[in-house]
Amino acid sequence: MNSSSNGNKSKESKTLYDLLNVKPTCDQKEITEAFAQLEKKENRNSKLYKDGHVAYTTLSDPVKRNLYDLFNVVNGGHETAQDCYSCSKTLFENDIVKEYLRAEKNTRKNEVHHTVYASLEELFTGAKLSLNVNMEVACTKCALLNFVRACPCVTSNNPVITAQCRLCHGTRVCKENCSVCKNTKIVQKNTRLNVIIEKGMKCGDTIRVTTGETIKGPGSTPLIVVVNIKEKKHPYFVRMGEDLHMQKQVNITEALCGCNFTVKQLDERTLAVSSAGMVLSNGCEKCIKNEGMPQRHSQLSSERGNLIIHFSVKFPDKINKNILEDLKGILPPVPAFEMPMNPETEEYKLTDFDPAYKRDYCVRGQVFDDEKPDVKLKAKPSPCTHQ
Repeated sequence: MNSSSNGNKSKESKTLYDLLNVKPTCDQKEITEAFAQLEKKENRNSKLYKDGHVAYTTLSDPVKRNLYDLFNVVNGGHETAQDCYSCSKTLFENDIVKEYLRAEKNTRKNEVHHTVYASLEELFTGAKLSLNVNMEVACTKCALLNFVRACPCVTSNNPVITAQCRLCHGTRVCKENCSVCKNTKIVQKNTRLNVIIEKGMKCGDTIRVTTGETIKGPGSTPLIVVVNIKEKKHPYFVRMGEDLHMQKQVNITEALCGCNFTVKQLDERTLAVSSAGMVLSNGCEKCIKNEGMPQRHSQLSSERGNLIIHFSVKFPDKINKNILEDLKGILPPVPAFEMPMNPETEEYKLTDFDPAYKRDYCVRGQVFDDEKPDVKLKAKPSPCTHQ
């Protein structure tokens, strides 16, 4: 009993470092190498791989790793860091987390969000996009003007003029009008930005681009354009995580005897695919390894997802009766059938069914609407009423 309880305890108390088989004092390079070794050994659908992937995403980010070391938080973001640090600031002092929170607090007020739709080809190979972003920036002309100056009535010795002055209304200070921003100090500006989409990015990722523009004038924090990535619909590929899915229809001969076809990959390569030696059933899934989406920050082609092909078999509408006997000799035998010798047995032959056919049901008595019980509906005539 003691040995089994200790074993269960050791499994439950595994840390993220134990999942990757590294020490808590390891560096980023050792974490990346450990996850690469785990990826080679384990299947992507196994629990060990999924746990290792969570450990890698947490420990490979310096902020998330510090949050895990201090507060035991896995994959913590900005809100989690803010909550944990604000609640435990008297107990923990961490320079990385503090700098992270300070930078986020200053930059969130100076962010401009922009959405860009990228094709699956651009997310596969990477691309450089040029965007036109409309943002509010500080007026540059106001900085050149003497925006606030003393009113001419101040030089007058008559206090009545100062109190009733139409320029300053008694404030003794008048403002010089800016013809560009109308004294709002903010103007609309259309800025052209170059954004680099990295290989392996997915829908929901963001790119932060720092501009030289400010919103409060010279010396303030520059504006940051946050580009949100959205994925365009592809004609035949569907992305699910790091895997690509596609549909392929084959006839019954190709399904039984094997077939050859080509697939145009997202990087303009042509993949020659063969199913020789395989029997393709309707709805089966076959895979081409390492031909899915690349992993971000990885230059190795082996660190890609898989291309999963979903097959559908098209059966012929009719078969020539002259070849039925030959097919029966080639295909597996048909199960034997004996007609029941029951007098209540009725014999039928299948006919084609039209999906557009609408059945009329026998309706007797009054019909009410389920959603409106007080509303009566007109009963349909019954075609099955016996005369």
